[in-house]
Amino acid sequence: MMDTMRRYLTELGNQGIILRMRIKELFRDMEQLEESILRDYSDKAANVKKILSGISFEGIIDMESLSRLLFEISPDTPNMPKGYRILSKLNLTDREIKALILEFNNLNEILAASDEGLYNTLKSKTPSFRKELDNLKEQILVGKKI
Repeated sequence: MMDTMRRYLTELGNQGIILRMRIKELFRDMEQLEESILRDYSDKAANVKKILSGISFEGIIDMESLSRLLFEISPDTPNMPKGYRILSKLNLTDREIKALILEFNNLNEILAASDEGLYNTLKSKTPSFRKELDNLKEQILVGKKI
């Protein structure tokens, strides 16, 4: 879709340049967000991205088929997020995020982890991680966009 839009914007000339700047603002972090969401719910994010790019509108509407196609599970089966998207909002490196997910498997387990369990992975960052996590929970409860 973005390729088609880029082609049309190029054809528009100067007005296309202005529109391209506006679109960049709107979709600034969209690719990173998409990648984080796919990594949260699938072990094969690259494959899921390819499938989604080739699926029709009717295919997206059929939740049963879409769930089985993308995640290889029924839509009735709970699929817990691993936590990439939420953890990337905190002051953690990619390596620390991966280590947390490897250790605890999903976001719910990370949230329920004891300080000792977190210390094994994060070492001295554990208190600041807890504080950031509490602030993030508070923002979510208040309804702020994260």
